[in-house]
Amino acid sequence: GKGIPVIGTSAKDGVNVDATFFLLEQLVDKSSRSTRFLKVPPYAEASRARQEELDVAKKRYQFLLDTKITNFAVTWNRVQKLLKGENDFESFLDTAGTHIARKTAIQHVRKLKEEKRGQVLAGYQHRFPEVFSAVMPRVPTGCSWDEAKNMVKESSEFERHFVILADEARWDDDECLVMSDSRIPAEMLEKEFAKNIFESHKRKLLIQAEQVEVAAE
Repeated sequence: GKGIPVIGTSAKDGVNVDATFFLLEQLVDKSSRSTRFLKVPPYAEASRARQEELDVAKKRYQFLLDTKITNFAVTWNRVQKLLKGENDFESFLDTAGTHIARKTAIQHVRKLKEEKRGQVLAGYQHRFPEVFSAVMPRVPTGCSWDEAKNMVKESSEFERHFVILADEARWDDDECLVMSDSRIPAEMLEKEFAKNIFESHKRKLLIQAEQVEVAAE
């Protein structure tokens, strides 16, 4: 009808919601003698402002997570306790809501775990050449990878360099990524990189043998 404003809002994105209710309160409050109603910005303008507000709040919240949350094994409940009272955390909760704050924290923790996983895996890969040299100082001619794995497992040096994890445990389980045992999980022998490193070890031994033969001639 005449005089009734049309306002673009989005409850999902939090655009013009509060302003609309404030204006509605003014319109229905017959005791108010004010003729100056709250000006509600156009939807596009309000949406941009809302997004800018979210971006700033999220940037500050992410910085807080980066500096305060460094353990990949923490839960959301633990994150809340650690960040309780932090202005940037409380501000993000008010701006984006608990659901988005929780989702952002979980993504951060997952990233931490992926980084730790990569570090641990790289460490195992780095140690394999040394392990093959110790466990298999000689490789029979034509030795296949399956045969090599059996030789490794039957070697007297096996338990010095490898550990067999408990039933159903995986090398990238939370507790395994931080275990004090520095040995390589035996399941790493099933990785493609272990096979490739063995092939490099075998070629190295072959080259050394050929050099010895040439020197002996």
